[in-house]
Amino acid sequence: MRKITFEINAFEQFNYWANTDKKILKKILLLLKDTQKISLLD
Repeated sequence: MRKITFEINAFEQFNYWANTDKKILKKILLLLKDTQKISLLD
């Protein structure tokens, strides 16, 4: 499994959603998980 890295701005936005809206955070986490699955197929 590949390591996920964030640009500083993206990490700040990730933290914002983590503290503000758990529903959006869950969607972001699902997208990250799907992205990792796709990268494993390459």
